[in-house]
Parts: sequence; structure tokens; C-alpha cells
Amino acid sequence: MNRGDLAELRALADFGRKFRNQQHGRRPGALSLHIRATVTRVRPATFEDLLTELEFQALRNRTLGGGPILRVDRQWETVRYLDGATEREVTFKRLQNLAQLRKSRLSVTRESAA
Repeated sequence: MNRGDLAELRALADFGRKFRNQQHGRRPGALSLHIRATVTRVRPATFEDLLTELEFQALRNRTLGGGPILRVDRQWETVRYLDGATEREVTFKRLQNLAQLRKSRLSVTRESAA
């Protein structure tokens, strides 16, 4: 190897080090942080209890304002929330994954809600 190759190799190693320092994985979003905080307040924590608490938060948001949860729709199994200034929708399955909870004995499916 000559000096030019060593300089190029050193430059690539420096570039790789800078890139590695920037990569720390995905950071949890606003909804994930909110759901985790809600789960810690709700005990015993089941998915049904979480949905009930989110429904109360949506009602409180409609009357007083200020909360991220806008609506819980059990028929379509979705939750609408604010992510910054953007309104988004998430499914119950995604909420279960965020909260890491099992469903309660009560079924929360479209058939049982009808």
C-alpha cells in the first residue's frame, strides 16, 4: 500500500466513525411515549383498561383541550391522535404493540362491538 491508499483508508474510517456516532436506532414517537405513560398510571394494566383510559382522555380533550388523544373508535378499532400539529390514526393492534399488553378477557373485535 502506498501513502495515497493509506490516506484514503483513513478518510473512510473517519467517515464511518462519524456515521456510526449518528446512528442510535429509532426513537419512540409522541404516541409511544404517551401510551407508556398512560399504561404506568392504569393498574391492573389490560388492553381494555387502556382503551377506557384513552376514551376518557379523548372526552377530556374535547371538553377542556390540551391532550393528544382525539377519538377512540371501537367499531373500526382505531385511535385518532395529534402528533405535533398533524392528526394521525393508529390501529388497536399497533397500540397493543406500543403498550405491550395482552387483550383482556372481553373481546374488542368488530363483531362483538356491533
